Amino acid sequence: MGILIPFLYAGLGVYIVVNSDTYPWSIEHINNSTPRHFGKTVLATVTVFILLMSVGTMAWVKLARKRRTVAADETQREAHVLEDTSLEHSNVPNHLTTHESNGSLSSCTGRSII
Repeated sequence: MGILIPFLYAGLGVYIVVNSDTYPWSIEHINNSTPRHFGKTVLATVTVFILLMSVGTMAWVKLARKRRTVAADETQREAHVLEDTSLEHSNVPNHLTTHESNGSLSSCTGRSII
């Protein structure tokens, strides 16, 4: 249904331009300037073009905002996953450290635990 609405607006715009006396001076001006009298056709085409460009621009802005929101949500979700996995993998208590020389665990006092 959402895809149909822009075309309904374009059809309504064409109907208003062609069948009503909304723009009679423009239609007459175009008809008088061309031998084939394209006034209604030109105004209908311009109306459809403007309406479809407006709807396309609004859809583009909406999708761009949605993409930014989804990207921000994914970034936050990834940050939470990384934070959770880093907490799960840190089984060594904070007061224990690893000696670089022999790789054994020792406490802050320097005595070997293992």
